[in-house]
Amino acid sequence: MNWVNNLKTVASAVKNANEIYQEINTRIQSTNILASSSNSNKCNNEIKIEKIQLTNFDRVDLQTGFSVYKARSSPIFYHVVLVEGGLSVYRAPDQNAAEIIRDKLNRIRGVATEAARNQMLERLLQLYYEHPKWEEVHYASYLGLPSYLDFLCSTRDPLMVVNTTNIEDGRFPIHLAAEKNLLSTVKKLLGYGADFTKCDLDGRNVIHYAAKDSVSILTELSKRPDFNTALNKQDDHGLLPLHYACEAGNIETVFVLLKHSEGSLTSGGSVRNIIEFMSGLTQPLSSGQQKCLELVLKRDPNVIFTKNDSALHQKLDKFMLKTILKAIPLAVDFQDSDRKTPLHMAAKQNDLASAIQLLAYGAQIDLQDSQGNTALHFAVAANAPNIVRLLLCFGFSPIITNTSGKAPKDLKTTVEIAKLFKDIGSNSGAEEKLHPIVQASQNAALAFQANKSPEEKKKSARLLSLDGGGIRGLCLIQMLLHIEQELGENGAVLKHFDWIAGTSTGAILALLLATQTSLTDCLRLYLRFKDDVFVGSRPYDSSILEAFLKERFGESTTMAEIKNVKVMVTATNGNCHPLELLLFRNYVLPGNPNLPKEKYTDPQKVPIWKAARCSSAAPTYFPSFENQIMDGGLIANNPVCDLLTDVQLYNSAFMLQNKSPLDVSCVVSIGTGRIPPRKIETVDLAMPSNLELSLNAILNMKKAVEAIWNLKNMLVEQVACSDGQVVERATSWAHSLRAPFFRFTPQLPSEIALDAKEDEVVVQLMWTTKVYMAANANQKAKSLAEFLKLFPA
Repeated sequence: MNWVNNLKTVASAVKNANEIYQEINTRIQSTNILASSSNSNKCNNEIKIEKIQLTNFDRVDLQTGFSVYKARSSPIFYHVVLVEGGLSVYRAPDQNAAEIIRDKLNRIRGVATEAARNQMLERLLQLYYEHPKWEEVHYASYLGLPSYLDFLCSTRDPLMVVNTTNIEDGRFPIHLAAEKNLLSTVKKLLGYGADFTKCDLDGRNVIHYAAKDSVSILTELSKRPDFNTALNKQDDHGLLPLHYACEAGNIETVFVLLKHSEGSLTSGGSVRNIIEFMSGLTQPLSSGQQKCLELVLKRDPNVIFTKNDSALHQKLDKFMLKTILKAIPLAVDFQDSDRKTPLHMAAKQNDLASAIQLLAYGAQIDLQDSQGNTALHFAVAANAPNIVRLLLCFGFSPIITNTSGKAPKDLKTTVEIAKLFKDIGSNSGAEEKLHPIVQASQNAALAFQANKSPEEKKKSARLLSLDGGGIRGLCLIQMLLHIEQELGENGAVLKHFDWIAGTSTGAILALLLATQTSLTDCLRLYLRFKDDVFVGSRPYDSSILEAFLKERFGESTTMAEIKNVKVMVTATNGNCHPLELLLFRNYVLPGNPNLPKEKYTDPQKVPIWKAARCSSAAPTYFPSFENQIMDGGLIANNPVCDLLTDVQLYNSAFMLQNKSPLDVSCVVSIGTGRIPPRKIETVDLAMPSNLELSLNAILNMKKAVEAIWNLKNMLVEQVACSDGQVVERATSWAHSLRAPFFRFTPQLPSEIALDAKEDEVVVQLMWTTKVYMAANANQKAKSLAEFLKLFPA
């Protein structure tokens, strides 16, 4: 059994060897704390500077700078101490370990003494731990110790000192000072002859480092004759200082770099395209990066173009795409060598976010590539149902053929996409029907108005009312687009109305239409609105909303400047109880100026943007305007009855002057969708009569809380109600005036928040409305269109 004993001996030896190895490794680790860059977390625990009383220690050596001291009391520890100041920087129970650390630190004792005087010793030690091969001049430059730079340059050749490269990455002292944005240190190094054109091992010069965060250093360097040469130096990755400035999102440094750049930013052979570089960043673009990109694009729009296509043909971050489209609007339809547009590529790649942005910023409808394909062809071929929905909602034709004679609806595709074409291709749903009595009144009103003489028709007023509903204003646009299509006159829907009223999103749309904005442009604007205005969390920043409205309507354009149609938008005075309805109009009461007009604001004093802002100040979504005026939806989310009231008041003023009132010839009310009904379990309040803690009492309390919540929801929804009784009242009122009443609003499959901005949700909202008009309200829309054509546009 000798082999067994031999095995035991070997095993014991191996065990002893392992123990010895572990002991050696532990010793190495304890003595190498300031030399290994792989233990940075450990270093943070070890570097702890303590002020000690040297009289309580015995000095082990006579070295200057750092020296080893031995504690007199137990437990015995050896301290590595910076003698000037009595600062203990390292402690160990082993003298050899302490001496190793002392010897390492004494290589930087001069800069360490200066750092201690400037309360930077801990930072220096951390830096030394991370970069043990730097020279003292590098530490002094990185920390900003100009006095020590003076000392070094006084003892050696200044040119050699300030142009010393470190062996780790080839950086020079001026690189380190620029990286830390130390202007005074950079000036000091330049004064001693630092060459700012020198590059590190990656080909970066000082401008590459300063570009990230040092506008003051760039400004100082720009005074040097070699600045432009260094400015246009690309590093080994093909990056200019401008790339680094844009990546850092530093607008000021980008501005300085662009100011001194000469020629095209796309020249330079191997220089990386800055759009390609920015699109390769792992995080979405920050606001600073977007603004930097805007500056670059304004300086040289050609940076987005390559030999055969443009950056827009690639899949880009949404924020980058939006930045490019804002800066260079005409690029939206740039065609590549195969005449494909960015929208074609977005559809081909099933990139819904990009497709929405491109359409929002003006991509043309039904452009064809060299094979005759439209974006709809590509969306069908890519099995991209949401993009198909989006394009159809924008009016893309499903019957345009390509060079192979194929229309989008004829391509082989999935059952889901085939059904999309079917849903809007015929009146496949149940048409909305009125109660027989209401229908009889409607028919009588239609007949009465149709039999008017041409002169009587000229004196008639056709009314349009638009409900509130936040992003659901997209429903309003889709329904109006359908009606416009039935009218057969592009952009003509508003020509068929004389008076228009709106609340909240309906107010914005009413004002857009009144200022000659086409429905397609309104649709584009709403898609931009959701991303530009609904930023962050509720309540949203009202200054962004106001800037958006001012950009569209102008800052000083007033309600009085709207001439082609009468417009009325609602708001709420929240500084009184009960709440008071406010109306902003582009007209005043006709006749005697002495008539009471306390509820009529002067349209010449109301900017259009302000009227839109006041009407859309929905509580919890946007702050009230001037701490007083809130969303009109609090009182009149469906403003149709308020519109009829205002027409009646206007006619009363006419009659006081013995003039004939305006006849109301029709009333059209368009809503933003009905949410599905939901069951409510309880509305009865039964609060416990005493505080007895029992199961029944707890259950009753739970029911009471649920009832309070349900009642709150019922009250809020009833206050902002757009359907039900308000529509029935308006219908009866219109019929009493012998005017037909048309109501359009889709049934939504689920509740959609006023600030919904998810692309899929928004597209589904538009699609639900389009299908409703095609399947459930098509005959009603045809009837309205035929009726409107009877009156002069």
